This record gives sequence, structure tokens and C-alpha cells, in this order.
Amino acid sequence: ELERKLDARRQNIINQLDLLSREIDKFKEREVDLAGEKPNSEILAGLGEVLMKCKSEIVDLNSKEATMGAGITDFPKIPQLEETYNNFQKLWNLSNQVKDALNKWSKSSIFDLEPEKVETECIDMLKLSGALYGKMNKIYPKPAKKASLLRDRMNNFNKNIDLIASMCNKDLQARHWKILCEILGLPEIIKTNPMFNLSYFEGLGVFANKDKLERLKDVAQRATQEATNEKSLNDMIAQWDTLLFQTKEWKKTGTYVLLGSNVDDILVVQEEHLLKTQTMKGSPFAEVIRPRIIEWEQWLDRTAKAMDEWKKLQSSWTGLELSLIHISEPTRRYATSYAVLCFK
Repeated sequence: ELERKLDARRQNIINQLDLLSREIDKFKEREVDLAGEKPNSEILAGLGEVLMKCKSEIVDLNSKEATMGAGITDFPKIPQLEETYNNFQKLWNLSNQVKDALNKWSKSSIFDLEPEKVETECIDMLKLSGALYGKMNKIYPKPAKKASLLRDRMNNFNKNIDLIASMCNKDLQARHWKILCEILGLPEIIKTNPMFNLSYFEGLGVFANKDKLERLKDVAQRATQEATNEKSLNDMIAQWDTLLFQTKEWKKTGTYVLLGSNVDDILVVQEEHLLKTQTMKGSPFAEVIRPRIIEWEQWLDRTAKAMDEWKKLQSSWTGLELSLIHISEPTRRYATSYAVLCFK
């Protein structure tokens, strides 16, 4: 009786797999229809549930067969069926993803888009469509045609990436926007205006005029380089807020001297910053902050000179104080007081 039930279960699984195979095979002949893909995706989702149920039933069946000591039934259709299903599911899901993404990117204000995210998603869809085309090209011509069409649509959209990255550059300042308006022939650009979508920029001839697009890119790149220089300058200035001139009392003279190791550390930072500042000053992207750079360079130079004079004076004074040890007390007191006064 138990064996008959297992046979019935085996046959039921085989029948389900045969039916599933026929339903999946229908997608081999499915026509390209990018306007109405969601029903197909829903059908595939339902077929996926059936496939998972069949696999679960096979696991349970094999477990019972092992318990009874019977031979384990193999279902050789499963691996190929699963691979075919997965490829079709990826293709139709990708079709929906491409349609939704292109609709969103094209109709949204360009300033609402995230350049890095758009580029990453675009590249991912390009790679997947190419991979699916490679798998299906020789065995499933119609689905392969769909994959090829998706790849072409993403390649065609890819021309927008440079424009999105340029216009959404967070380093753009008022001076840059003025230049961008001149290039585009616009009196001004209002970021909150939804009219500034990709279709609007296409109407301005941005994509038909490579020189115009290159000029937009150059302005955005300059803005980034200028912001990088300004950040570097600000970071250097801020670093000096954390540097401390550490001193210690010199014997019982009532005055203090700089710690040698502390002075050396400060001079290392000073030399490093001076080199970076002089390099920055020679950058073609430093013009807007050149007065600040020059002022900072002069401050670093004055600091180095002051530290050098301080070290020389400190060395002379401490040497003089030590040399007074072997002279008479009145003379030593007078000389020491004078030296302290000079040092202060």
C-alpha cells in the first residue's frame, strides 16, 4: 500500500514537471512586447512557485524512499528546467526593470536623479541583457531578440550619464552655473523646476552637439577640482588647531622652554603643508582661492622662521645659564636675571 502511494506521488511529480515544462517552453516563442511585460512576469512568478513546490515534493519523496530502503528516484528534467526558467524569469524581470527605470529617469527632473546610482543600475542592466543574449542567441531566437533590444535601449540611454553627472555635480557653485547657462543658452536654471528633465535637455541640442556636452563636462570637472583644492586647504588649516606647543619649566629660572620632540613634530607638519601649498598654488584650478593660498603659504613661512629663531635663542639662553654655574653667586644671579629677561 505504501509503495503504491509512493508510485502515485512519483507519477504526480512527473506530470507536474511535464506540464511545467510545456508552460515554460511557451516563453521560447514569446513575442517582444515591451509595453505589456508585467502579465508575463506574473505568469513566470506563478510557474516559479510550482517549480519550488515540485522540488519540495521531490525532497520529501526521496526522504521517504530512503526510510523504506527503496531506490532514490531521480528527476533529470529538474536542472535544465530550472536553468531555462531562471533565464526567462531574469529576462522578463529585466524588461520590467528597464521600462520602469527609463520612464522614471526620463520624466524626473534631472536634479532629482542620483548620478552614481543611475550609472550603476544602467551598467548592471547592460551586463545582464548582454549575458542573457549570449545564453539565448543560438537556442531561443525570440527571447534573444528581446535581450538584444533591452541592451540597445540601455546603450542608447547611456549617452545621458555624462549630462546627469555634470548637472548634478554637488561641487557646482554660482560661478559655474552662470557658465552652464551660457553654454545651454538659458537665462537661469531653477533646480526645483520639473521641466528640466532629460527630454528638455535633448530639445536644447545637448546630445546632438558633442562640443556642448564636452563643455558642460569640463565645467563640472573644474568645479570638482576647485572643490578638492579648497577642501585640502581647509583641512591643512584645521590640522593646526590640534597642534600644541608643549613646554616645560627650565629648572627654577621662572621661565619655560619648548620640548624638542614637539618642535620637530610641528616642523614636519609645516614642511609637509608648505610643499602641498606650493603645489596647489601651481594648479590651474586654484585661481579662485589663490589669495587664501598665498596668505597660508606666507603664514607657514613665518611660522617656520619664528620656530627657527626660537630654537636658536633657546639654545643660546640655556647654554648661557649652564655656563654660569661656576661663577660667583652675585654675578650668576645678575646674569641669569638678564638672560631670563632677554628670553622673555
